[in-house]
Amino acid sequence: MANESLWQRLFDAVKVRMQGIHTANGYETTVGAKMFAWRDLGRSPFSEAELATSLGGFCLRDANRKTEPGLVINKHDHTLQIEMLGACFASASSPPDNYARRMLCDIDKAIGVDLKWTVSGTALARDTIAGEDVIEAAHAGERLVVVRKTFTIIFRTARFDPYTQ
Repeated sequence: MANESLWQRLFDAVKVRMQGIHTANGYETTVGAKMFAWRDLGRSPFSEAELATSLGGFCLRDANRKTEPGLVINKHDHTLQIEMLGACFASASSPPDNYARRMLCDIDKAIGVDLKWTVSGTALARDTIAGEDVIEAAHAGERLVVVRKTFTIIFRTARFDPYTQ
C-alpha cells in the first residue's frame, strides 16, 4: 500500500521471503508452509494436528526496533530485530536436532537471498545482521523440534518520517 511505513514494508518482505521456504524452491525443509505473523502462541499454540506433518508452524515477529539519529543530517537509522519461533515434528529419517539445524539453515539461506530486502527494484534496508539460533528437542511421544532464530535488519528513514527513505 502507498501509505505503509518502511518498517511495515520490511516486515512484509521478510514474511513473503520466509513463506517461500519449500523443498520445491531448493530448500531442505518446508518451513514457509505455515508462517504466521504475530501469532499469540500463549493463547493459540500450535496444535498437535498442525505439527503432525513435517510442515510444522512458524511465528514471525518484529519484536524490537531501535532508532538513533542518523550519521546523515535529517535521517534516522533503525535496527529492527526479527524473531522467528517454530515447532515441527521431525521426519522419521532425521533426528530432531538434525532437522532443527536444517530448518535454521534454510532460514539463513532465505535471508541471504538479498540482505537489503529489495522489493520492486527498491532496497528497503542497508544490511542484515545474523543473530542467535536456539534449538530445543523433545521426545514426548513424537520427535518435537522447537527453534528460535533472530536477525537484525538495519534501515534508514527521513528524520521523523517513517514513510520515506
